[in-house]
Amino acid sequence: MHNKNNTKKAIIISQILGCLFLACAFLCMVYSKQGYELLVFGKTIILDLHFAFSLGFILTEIILVIILVKKGIKPLILLTYLVLIPLTLFSLYSWAALSSTTTAVKIYEYPEFDTAIVIENGDDLMGDYAHIYETKNKILLKDVACIGNALALEDKTLFDIKVEGNEIIYTYNEYESDEHSKQQLVLVYSDGHFEEK
Repeated sequence: MHNKNNTKKAIIISQILGCLFLACAFLCMVYSKQGYELLVFGKTIILDLHFAFSLGFILTEIILVIILVKKGIKPLILLTYLVLIPLTLFSLYSWAALSSTTTAVKIYEYPEFDTAIVIENGDDLMGDYAHIYETKNKILLKDVACIGNALALEDKTLFDIKVEGNEIIYTYNEYESDEHSKQQLVLVYSDGHFEEK
């Protein structure tokens, strides 16, 4: 009887942990889809957190399967597999599809504005990119714009910056070797936030 109670407790604890991990992974995904990001130690981490919480969920479910196999509770083993396998595949797929390699994250502060600009350069399955975020506290970031050229805003020496009134104008070469491929990104500041013009 005592052994049965321990098994029940282990199942309940693993499922509570699994649900917490799954809920946190879901919140990270929603947070990311809304255009928010977290900056910790100079690196954007929201997708890494999503993967870590998804992995935590998968591990708790694997532990549950091991407990159920040891105790010989076959109906619950089948149910766990039916839940675990699709969620594992979905987590791995979403992480692979959304994962990217960050090459540089830089914060640019302008005395004219109380909101700083964070530029993250990297690459993913779609190619090179530069994400432009705004931040007031250098931790919580809000997506403002994205351009498809990692070289464009990677280094301050590769682009010109002009502040005109309530606008920041970034002028850059779309292709490193082509001086005639000038592009502009204009960010307009209004009510404490930047927007791409």
